Amino acid sequence: MEWHSDEDLRKLEEALMALPEENDPMLLPEFDGFCAGLITCPEMIPPSVWLAKVWGEGGAPEFESLADMQATLDLLMAHYNRVATALMMPGEYFPVMDEDQRNGDILWEFWMLGFLAAMQLRPEAWGKIAASRNVRAIKALKK
Repeated sequence: MEWHSDEDLRKLEEALMALPEENDPMLLPEFDGFCAGLITCPEMIPPSVWLAKVWGEGGAPEFESLADMQATLDLLMAHYNRVATALMMPGEYFPVMDEDQRNGDILWEFWMLGFLAAMQLRPEAWGKIAASRNVRAIKALKK
């Protein structure tokens, strides 16, 4: 099952690329990994907390209009919800990653940076898993 179309991803990527570059906002693969990290976190992290990471170091950008701001938020939340839905169905989530045009290598690092950024929002929650002695969970954290 396809959870998002190429058009969905294109629009989201354009919205992320329109954020002020000097703030170092997330790239699409990074945001996808970030969503996966947020959703798999043992504790709920509300958008009011995690959106600051998406915007980047300079904080929330100034949008030209309220409609532009809402359109960007809608794209972000739609992707978050698609990732959440796919992760609830084993084998349905496929990370968004870029490909190196020179050699065809998958550029997984940006996705991983996003996942780690999500983990850093609630490190104590992830620490509880490591301390739980749940063998499967600990193995997953060590991968």
